[in-house]
Amino acid sequence: MVSDKKCLVNCVRIVASLIIMLLPYQFCCGQNISREGKNSVSGATIPGQRSDRTLELLFDGIIDLYYYRDLEEEHYLIVDRSNRNFTISIRQRDNGSSGKYELSQYPSIIPVLKACMPDAPIIHSRMDKLIIDKESLTDLVHDYHVYVTGSDLGINYQLQLPLYEARIGVVGAYVIDLFEVNDIGQLSEFTIDPSGYPRIGLTYTSVFPRLTRRVNLDLCISVADRSAHTYLKEIYDNSVEHKELYVNQLYLQLDIIAAYTLTTSKIKPSLFFGFAVQRIIDESTRIECDYEVSDLTYGEVIWAENEHLFMYTNVRQGMVFGSRFSMDIARRNKVFCDITYSRFFGDEVFSSINSIGISTGLLF
Repeated sequence: MVSDKKCLVNCVRIVASLIIMLLPYQFCCGQNISREGKNSVSGATIPGQRSDRTLELLFDGIIDLYYYRDLEEEHYLIVDRSNRNFTISIRQRDNGSSGKYELSQYPSIIPVLKACMPDAPIIHSRMDKLIIDKESLTDLVHDYHVYVTGSDLGINYQLQLPLYEARIGVVGAYVIDLFEVNDIGQLSEFTIDPSGYPRIGLTYTSVFPRLTRRVNLDLCISVADRSAHTYLKEIYDNSVEHKELYVNQLYLQLDIIAAYTLTTSKIKPSLFFGFAVQRIIDESTRIECDYEVSDLTYGEVIWAENEHLFMYTNVRQGMVFGSRFSMDIARRNKVFCDITYSRFFGDEVFSSINSIGISTGLLF
């Protein structure tokens, strides 16, 4: 009976502890949740701020970080350990949306940040390359908190990163295909010339900020019209045979790749790997033959014939590797350039198709 009471008391204590831990911190300091799901505070709770102003809380720890915006500027308010207020103001972009700004473009901000965090020289070295946005500044003050206190203890609130972010873009590429003819196939006697052609498509890229921003998953669908040609001449005792092979294929390609960003500099290099599938939508392959025969009775005789061929498969699977260089530009867009190598598995006609391509695109 006594043990049952102890067990009940312990359960009550555990439940009470969980309630205290899960109790929203905003009930203790005048915070509330806005319609957009953001933690916000009234300016009346911060010395020197207007009472009718609402600020979004980004970080609450050894120092506090707030954000608000007006018609022309974005403002970041920092309250340091001595309760001093520092405000960083940045003019909004032409379209009025908040975005990313390089701190090097605003050199006067660096002394302000150093004054807010004077006892963290390691943090100072990161400021020259800092991107001014909510996420980057929150990471900076978080690292400062950890540097001073030695742990995450004492962090009452930190801006929660989105679970998932996605962008859609357009991409254009120029591809060179190298055909490897199967030695026992119907085209075994030919050596096909490399085929170069353009390809256009749409790309959908996603990143998971709560895990890492260095890894992203891309889904790209593109279409292209591929043509290849080769010529073969065979000489016999009393005849000459001319053969020309024409390959024309309209295909749809789907790429699923994972990319890893190597650095966080302005121009970000990355490596990627993935899988690709090609689906032949329309195909026309033919062999044009001209025969020259020397006959003692009729002299030289020439005739021609065409032979239409059909590929054994309309779907090819392959693997894709490459490198990418990307850069953020105005209005939260991103441009990128890819250098890609793909290898598609073969069939009875082609043992494999190797593709080398360079592409460029724009993400919105």
